[in-house]
Amino acid sequence: MDKEVVRGILLMMLLNLGQAYAGVRMETLEQIAGLLNHGIIPFAPKDGSVGYLGPEAHVGLVLIGLGKAWFNDNLLPGDKALAKADMKPIVLASKEGLSLVSGTTSITALTALTLYDAINYSKTADISAAMSLEVLKGTLEAYDPRIQAVRPHEDQINTAENIRNILKDSEIIAQYKSYRVQDATSLRNVPQVHGAVKKTIKDAYNGSYGNELLLR
Repeated sequence: MDKEVVRGILLMMLLNLGQAYAGVRMETLEQIAGLLNHGIIPFAPKDGSVGYLGPEAHVGLVLIGLGKAWFNDNLLPGDKALAKADMKPIVLASKEGLSLVSGTTSITALTALTLYDAINYSKTADISAAMSLEVLKGTLEAYDPRIQAVRPHEDQINTAENIRNILKDSEIIAQYKSYRVQDATSLRNVPQVHGAVKKTIKDAYNGSYGNELLLR
């Protein structure tokens, strides 16, 4: 797995096990935090027959000095990686091994990182669309707030406003304002398409975190 994904799994393990419902000792939580703080990244294969339990199991191996881990871009045996950061392997107490591999920490980490990327991609998409309108001598007629207000879709309206704001001082857009009556669908329907994508991203975010995401 990518290193940032494994670090995300470590963080999710801390958040999950740190609620104190799984019977994990503070010593074990501190060992997980130590991996994050010292840049020790357990090696975890992306594919395996046990599905989402595999990554957590490989993280658990490093905690006890087994498995493999990255340290300063070097892949080392678990105990060697710990030693590089002046850390020592721990001995798991009763049922701690089960707690480490139970839950959905790897799936949650992957989802959170995917959602973060999706938010950034949606913002980049608006910028790319604005640049496309310029280079293709597009018109902002379809982005007029009066036209957008006909359909009460918040994210569509916000996308159109975002494109207008990006291009408000564009000399190219001003020069070719009347170049054609109507642009191709790929240009004039950006608010509808990008808005629908943003709605999906917001639904995923709000369902996961319980607070409103302002995506412009």
